Amino acid sequence: MKPAPADDAAPDPAAGLHALERYLAAETEHTRARRAAEAFANRMPQLTTTERRQLVRLYAHEHLLSSQRLRTELAWQRAAHDARDLLRRRCVTVALLVSTACGGFTLLTLQALTAR
Repeated sequence: MKPAPADDAAPDPAAGLHALERYLAAETEHTRARRAAEAFANRMPQLTTTERRQLVRLYAHEHLLSSQRLRTELAWQRAAHDARDLLRRRCVTVALLVSTACGGFTLLTLQALTAR
């Protein structure tokens, strides 16, 4: 049996770093949500311990959902912007090609007319 090539055995460092970045970003977002929820609950000293826990849990959950909706909206806007940018570049390329072709045709026509 032949040993597996070294390329298959080694994980992709870039993929590992990307996964670590996603994990750290998610942990940071959870910490922010929890801190915001606790700050909100701290303004209500009349809450019982159970009510406070439930309020913190629900507030943090809503905070995370709101952040997720915002990220989704931003990703959609980014994709739309990228698509518009690609379309704009393609239109400019086509316009340059057409104007170059027209200029070439004009030169050929002038050359043919002056050769007579």
